[in-house]
Amino acid sequence: MKQLTPKAFADYLAETAEKIRQDGFSIVKDKPINYGQQIAVQFCEAKASVNIYNGKKGLTHVYNGDSALKQRLLLLLEGVQNASEGLQPADVGAMVTNGLWAGSDESGKGDFFGSLVVAATVVDSTTAAKLQAAGVKDCKLLTDKKILELEDVIKATVVDFSVLELKPKIYNLRYEQVAAAGGKLNQLLGYGHVAALSQVLERQKDCHSALIDQFTQSTVNLKALQQRFPGCSVRQQPRQKATWRLPLPRCWPAPASCGRWTSWRSRPE
Repeated sequence: MKQLTPKAFADYLAETAEKIRQDGFSIVKDKPINYGQQIAVQFCEAKASVNIYNGKKGLTHVYNGDSALKQRLLLLLEGVQNASEGLQPADVGAMVTNGLWAGSDESGKGDFFGSLVVAATVVDSTTAAKLQAAGVKDCKLLTDKKILELEDVIKATVVDFSVLELKPKIYNLRYEQVAAAGGKLNQLLGYGHVAALSQVLERQKDCHSALIDQFTQSTVNLKALQQRFPGCSVRQQPRQKATWRLPLPRCWPAPASCGRWTSWRSRPE
C-alpha cells in the first residue's frame, strides 16, 4: 500500500473516527501529529490512543493505553486480534480446571452518580466456554447496549452468582467511617468482594478455587476468605498481568433484587 494523498488520508481519518464512535467509544482527542494523526479514546474508565501515520509505505497504526481497549481498537480498525491479548472460548474452558471456580469484580468506584456494585460468579469449564462464546468479556470491549443484553445470558449460564449494591448515601457514610479509621477506598472495596464471594461459596460447597482482582497489595481480603472457607484456595491476580480471566461482568448492572449494603455491614470490621 502506498502513501495516501492528503484528501484520501483525511477521508480515512474521518471514516475511522466515525467507526470508533459507532462502536460506542468516546473520542476525547483527535489531533495532528508529525506525519499523521492521534485519536484518543475512552470507554468506561479505560483510555487508549492510536497514532495513525501516513508514510511512504502506506498507513501504520501504533496503539497505546489500556490493553483491553487497545485490543478492541486493533480489531475494529485492522481486523486483527493479538493472540497474546485474549483467549478463544475453548481456551477459557480449558483453563477453568479442577471443578468449580469463583471470581468477583466491581464497577462504579470512580463514578459521581450511581451505585458501587460488586458481583461474584461461579463457573466450571463448560459454563466458562459458553459465556465466552456468548460474547461475555471485559466491559471495555462492549457497548452499554451489549452489556445489558448479556445480563440475562450470564444469570442463566453461570453455576451461581451474587450481586451486591452500595447506594451513594451509604457509600459516602461507609467511606467516611473507613477513612476515619485510617483506611482507604480499597479497604471498602475489599469488604464488598469478600461479602459477594462469601454468598456464592456458602451455597457452592464443592467450589475449592476463587480468584480476586488484585486492586491492592494488602492480603486482608485473601485471609478473610481463607479463614472462612479453609477448603477453598483463594488467590489475587493483577488484571494487567492476567494470562486469562474468568468471564466476570465488570459493568454488570445491578437488578432491583440485588443485595444491599446491610449484608456487607454485618461483616466484622
